Amino acid sequence: MEAIEDITGLLIWATWISWGLSIASYVYFAVCLQVIANKTDTKNGWLAWIPIANVYLMCKIAEKPWWWLLLCLIPIANVVFMVILWMNIAEARDKKRWLGILMIVPIANYVVPGHLAFSGGASRVSEAEIQTNFAAPGRLAYAGGATAVGGVGTPPGWLREMEVQTRKGAEEARQAVPYIEPEVRGKSVRLVMPPSTGFKQIAQFQEHLKEVEGVTIRMAGGSADEGSIITVSVQKETDLIPILNEMPMVDNARGKGGDIMVKLRSPGVGEDSPA
Repeated sequence: MEAIEDITGLLIWATWISWGLSIASYVYFAVCLQVIANKTDTKNGWLAWIPIANVYLMCKIAEKPWWWLLLCLIPIANVVFMVILWMNIAEARDKKRWLGILMIVPIANYVVPGHLAFSGGASRVSEAEIQTNFAAPGRLAYAGGATAVGGVGTPPGWLREMEVQTRKGAEEARQAVPYIEPEVRGKSVRLVMPPSTGFKQIAQFQEHLKEVEGVTIRMAGGSADEGSIITVSVQKETDLIPILNEMPMVDNARGKGGDIMVKLRSPGVGEDSPA
């Protein structure tokens, strides 16, 4: 009888532990999914806490139609569709798509959601913001959760945007703004400045770029890792590097791959002293 009581007690404890782990896992995945929804600007992130509705939220983050929810309820086939959803979610967070495949690997399927939720990466902006930045970029956007760039803190009352346009979003904006001048359709070049570049330097540089003939600013953005980025359209016959090197605030501009690496001078350096 004592042996039976001991076994019964162990089974009860095992049941409680199993329930506890299940609840902890559910809370963990719900938190990760809600954070991912917030970082990808997906509405109704609280759906992450509701069974079945959380799959619908995943479809929204992955930019799949609502009926994908039904596909994810089909036994066996749902494994494939869920992997595809996680691959798209990884892409929405500017991560490698193959991370979604790891969701069918034990242990890794716990690491991936946390990585997508809490590591640095791009944050999707709303369509209206994409169109605004694409057609007439009036501000710079930063990603990666940086509150300061190169030790230059955010000025009082100034809000830095923790966002960066995705490639897909930029293409959608291209189609959504048909009235952009034909010269904008020229060769696209990224001007990349190191993370140490101050915001005022970038703003001044951007104002000078607007005055260069044959150059049109398309987007301004960047990330904490790569630095500040201004994407411009340049007429094919225009050699932009010599033009940049002639600007008083530019210390050095050189080509690197398809980009142009631009190092700006510190404020006051290279400027004429007042008479």
